[in-house]
Amino acid sequence: MESEKWDVKSIPVELKKKVLSLPIGELSSEEKKLRRILHNRASAERSRKRRLELLEQLEKENVSLKKQIESLQPVKMENYRLKQQLKELDGATEDVPAGSFSF
Repeated sequence: MESEKWDVKSIPVELKKKVLSLPIGELSSEEKKLRRILHNRASAERSRKRRLELLEQLEKENVSLKKQIESLQPVKMENYRLKQQLKELDGATEDVPAGSFSF
C-alpha cells in the first residue's frame, strides 16, 4: 500500500484509530506515513479554524471601531467649535488695555 495512493477519506475508521492510538514504534512504515498524514490534516484543520476565528474577531473589532469613530464625530465638531470660540475670545481680550481691570 503506497501512501501517495491513499485517499484519507476512504481509509477505514479502524485503521485510523489504530495508527493514532498505538505507539509509533509499533507501526509499520506505511502506518507511520498514514499517521503523519492524519496528524498534518488535523493540524491544518485547527490552523484554518484559528484563522477564521481571528478573522471574525478582527471583523467585530473593525465594526466596533467604526461605531466608536462615528460616535466621536459630534464631539470632534464640538471641540472644533469651542476652539474657534476660544480664538475669538482671545482676540477680543487683546483689544482691552492692560491695566483696565482692578481687584
